[in-house]
Amino acid sequence: MKDKNRSRYIFAVVLALLGMLVTVYLIKQHYAEPDTSFCNVSAIVNCDVVNQSKYSTFLGIPVAILGFGTYTVLFVAMFGMVFGWWKKYSTRVLTLMTAFSGFGLAFSLYLTIVEFFVIGAVCMFCLAQQFIILALFLLLFAIYQRQAEAEV
Repeated sequence: MKDKNRSRYIFAVVLALLGMLVTVYLIKQHYAEPDTSFCNVSAIVNCDVVNQSKYSTFLGIPVAILGFGTYTVLFVAMFGMVFGWWKKYSTRVLTLMTAFSGFGLAFSLYLTIVEFFVIGAVCMFCLAQQFIILALFLLLFAIYQRQAEAEV
């Protein structure tokens, strides 16, 4: 693996870890009593309104848990890329993780639209998570493109 890609994978590991931390807080808030989040600034900027809405679950599972799972998979995969665990399958792993993060980004964009236009409230931690998954997708896509160009 090239040193440039190694540093990019390390950055991806850090982003995935940040995503895990943010989603752990969101999981905690999902199960907490209402009005306990410190990010309840107003009626519009209110994590509890978003995190307690009917849109905060998917098939009965809090979306924060799904997000945590997504970030955990990305963390393990990128950690393995840093240390060469998947050397034989690195192209496949990178392709899968780029697609996986793209799916996470699409789902997050859907939830952002719901926040703004359906719920009418915004969660700062949800937005932070959405920026993290966007950054992860863009980073992995850039690595994927660079690797694809190198193989041609």
